[in-house]
Amino acid sequence: MSLDHQQQYQQEVLFLSCLPDVVFYKILCFVDNPHHTSVVVAQQITPLCKAARSYTECDSLWESILGGFYNSNSDSNNSSDTSSSASASASAKANAYRARTQRRSSKRLRRTTAKEDCIHAFLNLRDQTEMCLQEVADMAISKTPHPLTLARLRSSIHNYGPILNINQRSAIGGTLLVDCCRARCIRESVILACVRELVCVYGACPMIPATEGAMHQRVKVKVKVTAPVPTPAPAPSATNMTRSTTTSNTATKSNNNDENDKNNNKKKQESQRYGNTLPALVVASARGMPSVVQFLLDRNPRLRNEYGTSRFRLFKNSRKSISGTYTPSEFATGMMEAEMEYGASKRELKALEQCIRLLREEGKKEEEGAA
Repeated sequence: MSLDHQQQYQQEVLFLSCLPDVVFYKILCFVDNPHHTSVVVAQQITPLCKAARSYTECDSLWESILGGFYNSNSDSNNSSDTSSSASASASAKANAYRARTQRRSSKRLRRTTAKEDCIHAFLNLRDQTEMCLQEVADMAISKTPHPLTLARLRSSIHNYGPILNINQRSAIGGTLLVDCCRARCIRESVILACVRELVCVYGACPMIPATEGAMHQRVKVKVKVTAPVPTPAPAPSATNMTRSTTTSNTATKSNNNDENDKNNNKKKQESQRYGNTLPALVVASARGMPSVVQFLLDRNPRLRNEYGTSRFRLFKNSRKSISGTYTPSEFATGMMEAEMEYGASKRELKALEQCIRLLREEGKKEEEGAA
């Protein structure tokens, strides 16, 4: 780092250090998610210089951050409080949190600073959210003992609350929004109600994908190694998607013209760029849920351009599946063509056709707006 940049960082830190701690915390709330303000302070601001390190060690800043973990909306939106009263309120909340969560222990293990209390609150929030994610995932994957419903989703969030990091990924890579979109043995209306509850009430972001595609990629590599005939890289068109079976490994036909070579290279670059992610819109489109697709597109039309890596089994032949890294429109088109190949009627594919139509209409709107 050059001397000019170091001087610039020091001037910015000196400017921030002159601000009251409450004002500085309000600025942090605009920088990142309120649940990640402590990470921003510890990993991005503290290492800048000595002045930043000394400024971020004060208890009043961490008391304000700690108050943000369990603060109600009425308190956070109250702009009539002065700086001194807000600092006193943050200190009172920090002391109350310490008295409520800390048991009798030795002086060596006892939390004595607001920063230690903030670390404890952050880890507790992460663990509580992880347990909620596991419970919702179990209900979504299996209908025993109970399938996923809106009431059970609310009950899980309430039991592990009062506040959860609703956009957190679980240890296996899933999110609450994606798990609800791929729930089994329930109607589409129930999935739509759960998705609307997470987005509108709890602030779930449809742009945050799951990362379970990495596990699927490891399985694909293992199959390729043990297969007697190597499978060529798939082309990005929906008709050439990777199709797998549980009983035999069949090699897909490849064309040797220059156009398919360019498509394969393009798909490889897209996989490296976007990684093994799985947005909620990809799941809703591949499963043929037009009401969920419409709701997610209304929240953010740019979701139609997001790539996802996953594998979806066919309805007409559960031994067959389609996998790869594609957009929601490509996944829906590939699923419809594969279902028709195994004897699905147009009436059975009505939901998939509606999803494709919604995605194409949104693409036309985007092109008209750009023109």
